Amino acid sequence: MTTGTLVTNLGKLIALNRTFLASPTYTAPANMKAGTGVTAPSAADTNLTASVITKAITLTSFDDPNLNVTTQGVLLTTEANGNTISEFGLVNSDGTPKLFSHAVFMGIVKNASVQIIFTEKDQIT
Repeated sequence: MTTGTLVTNLGKLIALNRTFLASPTYTAPANMKAGTGVTAPSAADTNLTASVITKAITLTSFDDPNLNVTTQGVLLTTEANGNTISEFGLVNSDGTPKLFSHAVFMGIVKNASVQIIFTEKDQIT
């Protein structure tokens, strides 16, 4: 159950930077983070509340007619075990990564028999 998902102010900045600068100074979101925080997301967030892992996004697909993009990341059965995963976010690959989005949800106890697939759909309305 998702209790809050949003594109952060930094996410909006990344989108504008990459859209309107001839030579963007921010990289696109290429990584995901998963963590154990339970604080509701805020537009001002710059990181997850309690990040436990960062890894590459496994899928990005565009749906041009509907003005949305879907991204996906996977926590394998060998990753982040012993944690109750309750937050997810996309970050870019800058030297100091910028948090594009942040979601908080009911925790999933992560162990060697659990693989988690995160799917985020962002739409311009």
